[in-house]
Amino acid sequence: MSFTKILMTFFLVVILVVSISNQNVIGSEMKISKTYQCFNQCTSDSGAFGPHRCNKDCMAYGYVDGQCITGLCCCGLNHG
Repeated sequence: MSFTKILMTFFLVVILVVSISNQNVIGSEMKISKTYQCFNQCTSDSGAFGPHRCNKDCMAYGYVDGQCITGLCCCGLNHG
């Protein structure tokens, strides 16, 4: 191989590696963290105010979701 071909191959490999690594950085910046606001008491079984009712109530009030966490109905908010 001539020096030009080696240099061009090296240059293209560097561009490929940089473009792949930049995609990982962009993806890691887009992680979404979720915080919860807890209100009513809730049971983890399907009782009177179980996980299904908690989720349904939270979504009715405009939250992303709802789940029973340590005996409370907690409504989820996404933060980007």
